[in-house]
Amino acid sequence: MYFTLGILLAYISSKILFYCMQKTVFRNEKVLIEEFGRIEPLEFSFNFVFVSGLIATYYLLLFYIFTTMPIFVLGSLLFLVLLGISIVDWRYQFIFDEFLLALLALAVWGMVYRELFVWQSLLNSLLGMSGMLALAWISNGGMGGGDIKMTAVLGLMFTPMEFFHMITLAFVMGACVGIILLACKMRTRKDKIAFAPYLSLASILFFLKGLI
Repeated sequence: MYFTLGILLAYISSKILFYCMQKTVFRNEKVLIEEFGRIEPLEFSFNFVFVSGLIATYYLLLFYIFTTMPIFVLGSLLFLVLLGISIVDWRYQFIFDEFLLALLALAVWGMVYRELFVWQSLLNSLLGMSGMLALAWISNGGMGGGDIKMTAVLGLMFTPMEFFHMITLAFVMGACVGIILLACKMRTRKDKIAFAPYLSLASILFFLKGLI
């Protein structure tokens, strides 16, 4: 029963997620054309099946670990928003404000649900944003504005130690994947590499760990 329900919810969630991604890309068409000269469409055949399977696996795991409905809803919505951000960032190297606003609402919900100190959450956001700004300046634009804003938003729903470990894990994963892509000649040193997928994965892991 739970398996069938998970598959059904994953299918519906994937449909909604891809619809939202399409609409977001369409609304920001001018920005993407200015950056790339043209827009490559999102591929839906294989990606939809892969994303649906990923969401179904996550739903079943989430329901197995957490049986309370508020945590399931929060964890599911957070995963979907971060997944949408990751897919779009990997495809276009952009993080759009529409997704960040949704992430902000969920981050505030997570902060309240976990009963975190507001001043600590705001300090996380400030330090995270400052660190990413410094990195963007040092790397001469290697870190985008979307990554900076995303880091600031994610800082709201972690303790300072969790946030530090989350950022560290994201950079380690990003560095490892970047080295592999360079070694396989799938990227060059001049190519941009999306950072949102690693931020998303690290934040999901530490957010769920903080609820256990």
